[in-house]
Amino acid sequence: VLDNDEERQQLQSTTTAHDISNGIIIDGIYLDGAQWDYEHHEIVDCTNQQRSHRLPPLLCKLIPKNNETIDSTNVYECPVYLTALRAVSANEAAKHLVSTITIPCSETESFWTTRSIAGILEVNE
Repeated sequence: VLDNDEERQQLQSTTTAHDISNGIIIDGIYLDGAQWDYEHHEIVDCTNQQRSHRLPPLLCKLIPKNNETIDSTNVYECPVYLTALRAVSANEAAKHLVSTITIPCSETESFWTTRSIAGILEVNE
């Protein structure tokens, strides 16, 4: 996760196509029910009344599933949906689920799952 506009601009101005040939920068994902802590580089509970908070741009890369350097503790496999409605029924959930993203956190994954924290692509502000 890129933490701010300065890092994003630095990445864009210094990154070559070769550097990101195995990855892609994704921007415009909002967290529904949580927010990004720029100091600790992880998701945290919302500290204000606003429900949706924009995530910093993500640099996504493919990582082999058998890569033992991946630490699965202190991460949340966050579902990403098209809209905050997610789905009207359980049958529609699969149609509205876009992907999942692995996000660093201090709490357990069940902490975030219980709160139904999700990424959303379209926010009605």
